[in-house]
Amino acid sequence: MNTPASASVIVINYNYARFLRQAIDSALAQTAPNVEVIVVDDGSTDNSREIIASYGERVRPVLKANGGQGSAFNAGFEVATGDAIFFLDSDDAMLPETVATVLSVWQPAAVLVQYRLQVVDADGNVLGIHPAPWEPLEEGDVVQLLLQTGGFAMSITSGLAYLRETLLKVMPLPPQIVNAADGCLNRGVALFGRVQRIDQPLAIYRRHGGNDSDVAASADRLASFFRKKIMYARNEHQFMRTLADRLGLAYAKDLGERNGDFLNFRLLSLCLDPEHHPLPEDDSFDLLQRYLKVRCFETDPLSRRVADMATALGLCVLRGEARSTLVRWRVEPRARPAWLQRASALLKSGRP
Repeated sequence: MNTPASASVIVINYNYARFLRQAIDSALAQTAPNVEVIVVDDGSTDNSREIIASYGERVRPVLKANGGQGSAFNAGFEVATGDAIFFLDSDDAMLPETVATVLSVWQPAAVLVQYRLQVVDADGNVLGIHPAPWEPLEEGDVVQLLLQTGGFAMSITSGLAYLRETLLKVMPLPPQIVNAADGCLNRGVALFGRVQRIDQPLAIYRRHGGNDSDVAASADRLASFFRKKIMYARNEHQFMRTLADRLGLAYAKDLGERNGDFLNFRLLSLCLDPEHHPLPEDDSFDLLQRYLKVRCFETDPLSRRVADMATALGLCVLRGEARSTLVRWRVEPRARPAWLQRASALLKSGRP
């Protein structure tokens, strides 16, 4: 398997005109040669298309009716010619050396390269790194892990690069994949080769009130976020089942039931808003027991696993607003009281 020599950056946009120009400019500013920039507009109703038109022949526009992230991925990939494919959310941005760095270290057996992202707010102020430096990103052959649990530790859309020849084996995505298309592609592509990790931040991930990264504003938004994560995970698992069947690969019948993230999303959704929880058969104490069992043996740092398990235990003991406060503290470090921030910093400094 040859390493890629050229790249396509596919900017995916829907009603993000206020951020779109920075995303496009960052793709055009890549230091690597042989980089084509494609901008897919998924039926925006703001002035996004005027911004795209202003770039003339420097970008290849793909203008389509609104169909969701999966259909936008399909439309962009259909016209892309690069050996390596980078999808870039239009509220994010690349660093000038993103493509050059990835292509320079791409290993011959890799079908997916994933890397960390610098997190900024709507105004560009730096908030941190995603995933956090102590959180693992998977590397190597993850096929058996996928077939047993349905997932692996992965980055998100703007922190991923795919080998074109492998994407041809898993795309187009089915029409029901409206959101979390990156999760489906990661699972599908990883069935064909190795995953490669780069631990340095190579792009910018923007957190703002209009995307799923800003979830801690209210209990309702927290619960809604976890319901969406459940839906995304079920789509991802079904996509992987379909592809595994096509390839003749055997997978666990309870795919996802041994995945700590999926169990945790369900426990959080059920405890925060049982009335709207999408899986009526779920029981909080059953989910808690299974989650604790799985989480104990996962490979994340011990301090993170302890914090996650303590949060899960607290959810099943606390009631009312205390539950959402606990979850908000866990998912949004800036929402924590000063004493908890100090304790968290102390734990991190002595992390096993």
